[in-house]
Amino acid sequence: MRGDRHPNPSQFWLSSYNMSFRDIVDKSNCSRKHVEYQYVLSNDTIKNSVLKPVNDYVYNLYPAPEFLKYEDGYIYLRQKTHAEIWVKRDYKLGFYFLDRPHIRQFYTSDKMFKAENTFMVPYRFYMPWFIDLEGDFEILQVSDEYSPFVIEESTFSKIDTNLNILEPTFINFLFKKTGEHMLNPTHGKISIGTPMYDIKKKVDHREYQLFEKFYKEYKYTRF
Repeated sequence: MRGDRHPNPSQFWLSSYNMSFRDIVDKSNCSRKHVEYQYVLSNDTIKNSVLKPVNDYVYNLYPAPEFLKYEDGYIYLRQKTHAEIWVKRDYKLGFYFLDRPHIRQFYTSDKMFKAENTFMVPYRFYMPWFIDLEGDFEILQVSDEYSPFVIEESTFSKIDTNLNILEPTFINFLFKKTGEHMLNPTHGKISIGTPMYDIKKKVDHREYQLFEKFYKEYKYTRF
């Protein structure tokens, strides 16, 4: 979708449900220095960190997930939005929305699942920051504060970092029909810093220290 005056989704965006992330960024005409992983590895601040962005675009725009807690051998993190999302219920177009990043925060999905009080059409977030450790991690629904997203909770493995353009984990979700994000029955606004999903991973003491080091050094003032 482009602009506010003609609320029709672009065909590129509508067809993104079966695209790889590489296909998406290629068709988005994003600068190579923003999407190739080599530019992350050339960044002294994060090239050896336990949390890494999938590309330099993410590093400069998307805040790293927030640290929630370390409990019973598990670390919990929370990813939040970095740009506003405007939503509109339209009887002709169905559910229309607009966000403005060059690489959008979410795309269409072909994974169907159901939840109460949600729009039926599924979407998918790409996971902007990943944990650079072996072993599985879980994606969980945010439960202790409001989120307009219903997440398909799943378990994933570490992504392949031997690619020129990394393929991040995609997380399926649905939009809630009602809630704090709806300004009235037909229009809504999802603000910057809205909770998207939680990340849970089992770590040992040495690995936990890597997270401590990251959050001590990571500078949120860039945003």
